[in-house]
Amino acid sequence: MICTAKIVETIYVGKDNTFSLQFLRDGVPVSTLSFTGYELHFTDGRVFSDPAYFNPKSEGIVEISVGQTMTALDIGKHTAHMVTLDPENTQGVRWPDFTLWVK
Repeated sequence: MICTAKIVETIYVGKDNTFSLQFLRDGVPVSTLSFTGYELHFTDGRVFSDPAYFNPKSEGIVEISVGQTMTALDIGKHTAHMVTLDPENTQGVRWPDFTLWVK
């Protein structure tokens, strides 16, 4: 995947808010039907992998809902990345970093 723009997302502490990411390979949306799991990784080592946090949509888009898990200690700028799992990539595919603001 080639990332042509810096992605910045914002979520709010304790809120049931979401953000969406689109997975592209060579500019073409990747089918989320082949994914068997998702992991949201923060650079501080936290990993969110509960399937309830991820809602696949069409056109390679996945809606992510982790705001309700954030606390006041999480407020600030974080670097994160996604890992997607599928039958051929059981160790996962790591996608590029993005910035996640927690307010």
